[in-house]
Amino acid sequence: MVEIYRIGVVRNEEDIIEKNLQWYIDDGFPTIILDNGSTDKTYEICRSFQGKGIVLTDQIPFQEHDRELSLKALGSLVLRADIGWLLLADADEFYESPVPGESLKESLVREIQLGYNIVQFHNMEFWMTEKDDVTEQDFFKRIRHYSYFDSNRYKLFPNVPGLDFWGKLGHAPILPERVEYKVSTNIHISRHYKFRSIEQGLEKISRIRPPARRKDSSFHYVRFTPDESSFIIPSQFLTEYDDGGNWNLDRKFDGKRMSKKELMDYLGISSEEEFRNWLNKRGLPK
Repeated sequence: MVEIYRIGVVRNEEDIIEKNLQWYIDDGFPTIILDNGSTDKTYEICRSFQGKGIVLTDQIPFQEHDRELSLKALGSLVLRADIGWLLLADADEFYESPVPGESLKESLVREIQLGYNIVQFHNMEFWMTEKDDVTEQDFFKRIRHYSYFDSNRYKLFPNVPGLDFWGKLGHAPILPERVEYKVSTNIHISRHYKFRSIEQGLEKISRIRPPARRKDSSFHYVRFTPDESSFIIPSQFLTEYDDGGNWNLDRKFDGKRMSKKELMDYLGISSEEEFRNWLNKRGLPK
């Protein structure tokens, strides 16, 4: 039997964590969660799932947001368990099969049985808009507009000795040289809910800043400001979600990311070749 463990790092996600944990547990994914020093009820909620889908959870606070170090700490937890396959998913990411009506677990197991060891995901970013019904408590029903951003997310991989899933900040695993990358052409879906309310958005951007040691981490939050309107995206720039599983793969909205020139200046990159090399290092080897 193919066993796939969902793994993830969380911090201050009390508005979403229960729904997120249940999403994967209900689909048959045993779960390992590292809490990065939550100051709300996130860790308490995770602990309540111990033995009910969560097989291991721990809390290791870091003084600043550091994606690489927190994922590396998660890797230390994973090494405690005898696990064959890992599915890395953050608290605001809800993965789906690209086939409507098919469970994620069924789809991923089939990919493994076909001989693939890496599964890729489309990043569908959902945004708050002026059309949201703010009285609706379920954010799945409230936040209905999205834009595709990219597919540089390789989230299913084998737990082999020498695995590194933190060096590329969770975008892609680094497999040991003896292991060949066998990437499925069947790209799956990630429904990504970065911001679910103004309050949650303000708290998130206040703590998620690139650490001094790695400016290429979490830089996509830099352009969000404490202005509440920063989080409300006009619906005309987005695609309205339909329940039929018909996804629009046009990038209609850039998620307020920096332009190429701004990013190069920010990272201190001076040439096109250096920029291409930086981009290539964030994904799988070519």
